[in-house]
Amino acid sequence: MKKKPNDYKNFLVRSTILMIKKASGNIALCFKNQDGDPKWLDDIRKDLHRNFPTHELFGGTFENIGQGELFEVLKAYTIYNPTEGYCQAQAPIAAMLLMNMPSEKAFWYVYKNFDYKLY
Repeated sequence: MKKKPNDYKNFLVRSTILMIKKASGNIALCFKNQDGDPKWLDDIRKDLHRNFPTHELFGGTFENIGQGELFEVLKAYTIYNPTEGYCQAQAPIAAMLLMNMPSEKAFWYVYKNFDYKLY
């Protein structure tokens, strides 16, 4: 089977992520300054306010912190996996994770579980 150019790009991105994880343990260093696909980023921004708006982390006192972390986790996943990108169902799952763990751990949970294929 012939590989497409995007397959190589995805492989390089994933390899870089794993190298950074092993070297520093901080995924934020990898994605903080990277631009994601504008289509995915717009979709993520549209959905930020819809996730648990009555929870203190996303709609209360710490709204900017919670929504900012949620954006970073979802953006990191779209950079890691640009072919799958973002869908609305990912945001509430990532938001629930952020209510219970730091963003770094939430990303790795998303990374492991959103990539799982049932077919």
